[in-house]
Amino acid sequence: MGKIKLTERQIDIVARLNDDIYTIDYLEEWLNRNDNVYINAPAALSAMGASGFYCAVAAMERLEIMQEQAAESGASAEENPQAAVFGEPPAEEKQEPAEPVKPAKQPRKRNNKKLEVKENENDGL
Repeated sequence: MGKIKLTERQIDIVARLNDDIYTIDYLEEWLNRNDNVYINAPAALSAMGASGFYCAVAAMERLEIMQEQAAESGASAEENPQAAVFGEPPAEEKQEPAEPVKPAKQPRKRNNKKLEVKENENDGL
């Protein structure tokens, strides 16, 4: 995996989140570390936390880009928030109802007869 470098938009998102631990400097320091948990567990766990936070920031960045693209295409977030984000058709367009689903076969009932316990001839020995 190549070296991770924060984009300007990601830096802006991190600044807006204003987290006490995951600052821009912290992420830049810990994102590209390759520590082994058996050799240096605290460093590996710190790098793992920074990586998880970075994944969330990258997802927020993608969402913002999709929202901007939807706004440019004319989708109104107030009228149809899903269309603004995901490009879905407007809510006014109704779809045909789906065919009812046939219920699955019920499992067979178990035989609840009690087993007869035979006494062993050798029990008295």
